[in-house]
Amino acid sequence: MKKLIQSTEYSLDQLVAPSFNILSTSLIGIGYKEQSIKYVMKKYNTTNIYFIDKILREEIQSIENICQQEQQQKRLDVLRRWSPYDENRPLHMLIDNDNVTNDSSISILRSDIDNDDDDDIPSE
Repeated sequence: MKKLIQSTEYSLDQLVAPSFNILSTSLIGIGYKEQSIKYVMKKYNTTNIYFIDKILREEIQSIENICQQEQQQKRLDVLRRWSPYDENRPLHMLIDNDNVTNDSSISILRSDIDNDDDDDIPSE
């Protein structure tokens, strides 16, 4: 630890910077989304709350668009992993690039799957 503190090769930010929980609480209280805060912290490699706030104020629309695209890609990746197990092909319509995968379309798919499972249960 002593060598790390005395070294000129390493930044002291990692040792003295506030944790994400402390930073995010204040910024979320202002109205920013957690995902946007993480994006700015990672992109600009900073924990300076004033700098993060400034970047978010100036670039909030583009940052939110980027975060939405990342979320979209994560959803598509999950659906693609499930694709080999998709016997009736309902995932195909969600994976199609022309369709926008959002929470409501996934909820519809979930209810369809639940209804299909109910059909497999024999009635008494």
